[in-house]
Parts: sequence; C-alpha cells; structure tokens
Amino acid sequence: QYLAGELLTGVSAVSETFVRERPLLAGASAGLSGSADTVERGEVTVDDAAIFTGRLASGALASFEATRMAAGRKNALRLEINGELGSLAFDLERLNELSFHDHTEPAATAGFRRILVTEPEHPYLEAWWPPGHGLG
Repeated sequence: QYLAGELLTGVSAVSETFVRERPLLAGASAGLSGSADTVERGEVTVDDAAIFTGRLASGALASFEATRMAAGRKNALRLEINGELGSLAFDLERLNELSFHDHTEPAATAGFRRILVTEPEHPYLEAWWPPGHGLG
C-alpha cells in the first residue's frame, strides 16, 4: 500500500527451504559458512525463498519475491512498478539511482533512463533519503 497507494485485497504465497542443513559456526570469526574444520551441521529453520502474488483494490496484480539464493546479489532489495504508461525501478545496490521508462515515447528512442539523485539541486532530492537516514 505504501508503494502503489492501494491496499492488497487478496494474496497467495509459497515458501521453500532448499538447503535443509548448514555447517554450524565454529566460533564468532568463522563466518556464515562455518570454518574449514567444522563437522557439526544444524537444521535450517528459515526459508530460502518466498514468493507471493497479491490483488490490489483496483484489480491490478502485484508480485513479490524474497530469496537468500540469488547468486551474485548482495542486497538488491529491488522494487519495480510496471504500468501501461511506463515503469519505475529502484535497487538498493544502486541506492542513488532510479530507472525510469516512459512507454509513451516513440519506439525508436524508447528505453530505460537512469536518474541519478545525488546533487542538492535535484528536484527529487527532498523525497529521496530523509535527514538522519544512515547510508553505508
């Protein structure tokens, strides 16, 4: 509701744990994968992936996905809104950028445009990162 301005009126979801056991940490400095001499393993009690679809009050369809198994992603937290007139996307790994596509542009010049919001005079800056919001 905070992104699209509408309430969800229905949802359907599924979640899955792909990795049922992981090495237990041998010590505080062992990291998430355990150490080379770790033998003991423990049961995984969290989901590796969750997907759900939702119906918005207007009838529009929304899809959501969260996974710990997206190889190459560090902390994407990607949000994308697609509509008949265009698309807007944000990715936390590129936190000062928006990707915008205006579907009303001629096909010969159509495509996503990168909007970089870093300078104080940028018209979107006031709505970007609020004061006191820690980045980095």
